[in-house]
Amino acid sequence: MDALHEAQRGEALLSPAGINSGEETGTVQPQGEGEEIGEKQTRDDGLFVFLQHLQYLGLTSEALADLAKERDSFGFACLDLFLFQKARALGKVSVDALRGSIDISGTNGLSARNLFLFLDFLPSSVEELKLDSLAVKGRALPRFVRFLQRVQAARSGVGEAPHLKNFIFAQNSIGSTEAGRVFPLLLPSLEFLCLKGNPLGIPGIRAVAEGIRDGKAVSLRNLDLEDTGLNQEGVEILCRATEDRGLKVERDSESIRKSTCGRREPGCGGRRALCVSARNPCAVAPKVRALGRRYSKHC
Repeated sequence: MDALHEAQRGEALLSPAGINSGEETGTVQPQGEGEEIGEKQTRDDGLFVFLQHLQYLGLTSEALADLAKERDSFGFACLDLFLFQKARALGKVSVDALRGSIDISGTNGLSARNLFLFLDFLPSSVEELKLDSLAVKGRALPRFVRFLQRVQAARSGVGEAPHLKNFIFAQNSIGSTEAGRVFPLLLPSLEFLCLKGNPLGIPGIRAVAEGIRDGKAVSLRNLDLEDTGLNQEGVEILCRATEDRGLKVERDSESIRKSTCGRREPGCGGRRALCVSARNPCAVAPKVRALGRRYSKHC
C-alpha cells in the first residue's frame, strides 16, 4: 500500500469523532450512530495497544529510521509516527519513546515526496537529524526550505516540528547553490552542525559566515568543515565574522589537518573548542572558543 494512503487511513481511523467518542457529553446519540462510534473507539484502542507493544519490543528512533529508509517498510514507519503523535496527545505513550537522533540518509527506492511525508510526522522530541542529497538538492530544495521554516515556526510555539539541536549533512548532500537558502533557516538554535565532505566552496563558507555575523548562530558550539573546500580565504572570512560578533578567535601556527568535533585538539589548552580545519595544511586554523559543552557523538 502506498505510504500516503496508509497515513491517510491511519488518520481516518483516529479521527476526532473516534478519539472523542468516549467522552460523556450528556447528548443521546441515535442507536446506529452510537454503535459506529463504539466500533471506532474499539479500533482506536486496538491501534494504541499495538503501538505500545511495538515500543515494548524496542521501537526506538533508530529502529524507526531504519524502517523509513526502505521502500517496503516506509509506509509502516509513517503509520507508526502518526499513531505515536495521536497516542501522545492523549497521554497514552511517553514522549521519551522517540527522543534522540533520526538518520534518514542512504534511503533505498524512496522519492523526496515520501521522505518529507516522514519528516512532517516527526515529533518535537527529535533533536538530531541526518539527511542526504535526496532531501536537499534539486527539486527537493523548496520542500526542505519549507520544512526548515516549519521547524523555525515551532521554536516560536507555532505548530509542531523537531526541536533540532544537532544537524548532520551526509557527504555531497549540500553545496554552494543550496547554502544561501538553507543556513539562515537552519543555524538558529543549533549547537552542532556537521558539513564534513560537502563541497561548499567560498560561496558556501560565506553563507555560514553571514549566519554567524547576523547572530543566527549564537547557540552553535561545534562546526565541522572538514573537506568542504575551506582554504585560507575561507578561514579569514570566518575569522572576520566571529570577530564581528565579539567571539574570541585564536590563531595557531600549528597546522591541523583534521578536526574532530567534541575532542581536544592541538593548541586547545585542554578546553572544548569549535575547531575549523582547512584542507591546505599550511593554512592557519582558527579556534572559536565554545561557550558550552558538546554532547553529540556522530561526527
